[in-house]
Amino acid sequence: MSIRLFKGSKEQESVVAEAIADEMSEAERCASELIMLTARLAQVLAREADLLAEMKISRITELQDEKIRLTNALESIKKQLNKEPELLDEISDEQREDLYQVITLFDEILNENYTRLNTARLVNQKIIEAISEVVCESAKNDMYDHKGTANTHAAESISLTLNQRV
Repeated sequence: MSIRLFKGSKEQESVVAEAIADEMSEAERCASELIMLTARLAQVLAREADLLAEMKISRITELQDEKIRLTNALESIKKQLNKEPELLDEISDEQREDLYQVITLFDEILNENYTRLNTARLVNQKIIEAISEVVCESAKNDMYDHKGTANTHAAESISLTLNQRV
């Protein structure tokens, strides 16, 4: 991608960003924002996929606020493009190629994230089922009912609540 980030103080970065934005058309600005936001969301999703692969489920919550902000910003741009679809016709070939590349990469990461999320869900489901089986087995030991009769068994289903650290 041809996006170059200026590294300086926050104030310098702001001045540079404003200067660049002043020189860009609305279409170019929209495309640049779309590219940058999609690229950042892809990075966040890739980090999430890594945490899922490591089964560090509780650490995923750290990413949620940024994911929501990025998704909302992308949704805003999508609404603008739905109202003004001609904006995409006005972007340069270079921006069009950058946009295509970042969306392709995003789709790949999104699919990987989905696969790892399903795997983590299945692993957690298996853990819960194993715990339930052990608890049910131990509950099947002979018990006395309210009349003092031996050899009665506990209920067949057991309610189980687990926290995020499973």
